[in-house]
Amino acid sequence: MKTLFTLKIIPMKTVILLASVFLLSYVPLLANPNTIQFDIQLNEFVVAFKNEILDLTACEKIRNEIKDLVLDIERESLQESKYESEDIIALKQLKKDGDALERFIGVLGNCGHYYLTIEMFELANKRFKGTYQIILQNDNNLNVIAYNIEGYQFLFFENNSEVQYRVHYKWKEIDGFKSGDGTLGILKSSITNIIDNRFNPEAKFYIYDIKSNER
Repeated sequence: MKTLFTLKIIPMKTVILLASVFLLSYVPLLANPNTIQFDIQLNEFVVAFKNEILDLTACEKIRNEIKDLVLDIERESLQESKYESEDIIALKQLKKDGDALERFIGVLGNCGHYYLTIEMFELANKRFKGTYQIILQNDNNLNVIAYNIEGYQFLFFENNSEVQYRVHYKWKEIDGFKSGDGTLGILKSSITNIIDNRFNPEAKFYIYDIKSNER
């Protein structure tokens, strides 16, 4: 009888090496050093903002640094010959994250004239992990939200509609003597800052007597 094949015993080290090569050849190249580094840098900015949130000048500096990083990410995403298609997708998502963080800090940190959509707020908050609750609901989908992050609280209008509003409101410090009023233009599907406690971390506020008109 002829022997059809001869069984050879392969050393275990060789088996492990071959298996590793096989697996790596099928793993999407999502762990590109540049994408990892960009992701790390965005998270470092989140930590920095949390630590410096009560310092307006520091918040402005962090916002500008994120803006520069987003430009770097965008430049890399345009170099398609340099990356696998999966990495280009990852870079584009990192750019969206960076844009959202920049706008989030601009609006919540009250350090710039930014338009923050609800979608961008939710995207940024995945990294910030702040807590928020609805404290006042309006019949026209215009809610007052209290957002807390690292002892910093601010109130914002959340407009869930596709309508723009001009809103007049009054505010009062809880357990305090300060009060006032204001007028804001509220864009559709957006987050708009009302008041925060940066200059008095112990202060808490409530909003009342809201009057809104479509713009």
